[in-house]
Amino acid sequence: MANSTLTLTFNQAKKTVVTSGLIAIREQNIGVTVIGGAALAVDLVLKIQDKSNNGKTTPIGMVTIWTASGANAVGTLNLNTSEAVAAFSESENLSCKTFNILLYTSTLTALQCNGLISIMNFPSNTGSVPTTPPEQDAIILALVSRVAELEAGALTAVHQDDFGDLDFTDLGSDAKRNATLRALLTRLQGI
Repeated sequence: MANSTLTLTFNQAKKTVVTSGLIAIREQNIGVTVIGGAALAVDLVLKIQDKSNNGKTTPIGMVTIWTASGANAVGTLNLNTSEAVAAFSESENLSCKTFNILLYTSTLTALQCNGLISIMNFPSNTGSVPTTPPEQDAIILALVSRVAELEAGALTAVHQDDFGDLDFTDLGSDAKRNATLRALLTRLQGI
């Protein structure tokens, strides 16, 4: 079975794009062709993101590596990402969602087009595990390390049994409450 394909025809003067080809989440190796994009292939970026994300969330898919093929630029899109799957987590099986699609050059920071694309849900493909973008791998490793530190710290945490000789009952009077709190503070400072 052939992989899905996506063709983009953009009008740089109007910053518009026409897309052809239906793509779905969980699909990998989607062939992308940018008509007339060969001259931009060196630093072209394709980003698909939520329409209302204001740049605050990770895109559901990106293409940053392109090859010139005649007058066109060709690349490969991966929509088997955790972000793409999460975007459809509450969607019906046959649903399509509209996303923002941007095409720009990274070194010139020049917007080529900004438009909309419809992407289909692919709920039955549960065998493929979503991938994470490389920049998130470092964050995930840091979080795993921090969780391990917190778990180790929890094993040595202070327990009420460590203060069995302090009387926490009937702290109604100011003098008793202050004396107990001073003893507790002194004990905690020694730990």
